[in-house]
Amino acid sequence: QANNTTPITLGTFPAGTYLITVPEDSVINLAGAIGNGFDIRPDGVPVTPDLLATNFPQYSYFDPDGATYDVNIPAGGGFGPGGSGIKLGALMGTLTPTPSGPSDFFLIGFSRTITIDSPSSIYALVNDALQGTKSAYGNNQGTFEVSVTPQAVPEPAAWAMMIAGFGFVGAMLRCRIRARLAAA
Repeated sequence: QANNTTPITLGTFPAGTYLITVPEDSVINLAGAIGNGFDIRPDGVPVTPDLLATNFPQYSYFDPDGATYDVNIPAGGGFGPGGSGIKLGALMGTLTPTPSGPSDFFLIGFSRTITIDSPSSIYALVNDALQGTKSAYGNNQGTFEVSVTPQAVPEPAAWAMMIAGFGFVGAMLRCRIRARLAAA
């Protein structure tokens, strides 16, 4: 479960490829109770942008493309810890418990496949708060249920066998076509 800007450990995993997923109906709220208009999906897009503008006019310049919504900073004046490439409120991941800058993060959104080269922990957090300022806002509500699933990657011998099998099937089809043409 991830709902704040403090990295939450999803687990420690051996080297490999993993699919990180979040259910389609997941939302968090960046300003209190779910349903008040500040509900954000894992990809950082507001659920009801019109309600957001009506209920939170102080955040009228909240920009789902990544601009800040902090009332102390003018529109476009800053970004969350994930930098300009990750929308505010979006679910992001990192491979370090103490990320030092935007390059340490990757967008998870609804799903992301990552490959790790050596045993490592995977962390998730919400891109909220401004870079270099608050580490977390205390009024976030809701959670993103995050699942990490190992992905099967065929071994080189399995790839060779599959390619040989496709070649064999192709050869059989070709022989069958020749036999039909000869009989006609």
